[in-house]
Amino acid sequence: MIECVGDIVVNLEMKNDVIHDIDIKGDFFLVGDIGQQIITPLRGVKLTEQEVAQALPNQLDDVILNLKKNDFVELLTK
Repeated sequence: MIECVGDIVVNLEMKNDVIHDIDIKGDFFLVGDIGQQIITPLRGVKLTEQEVAQALPNQLDDVILNLKKNDFVELLTK
């Protein structure tokens, strides 16, 4: 649960520590194109805090209401 966002469940398909595919579900409020703005940029990215942060756009709250980039990066990498 991310405060002011909701529950987010992320399933990662990995190969050699690299994100091959990602599925994001939950009770959050979607306001943008999650496929083009979050999922596609993360495919082929090594699952490290730095590389995930670099791959994602600076603003995620225009995709998922109230989602901060740091919260999402932490969810994926911790």
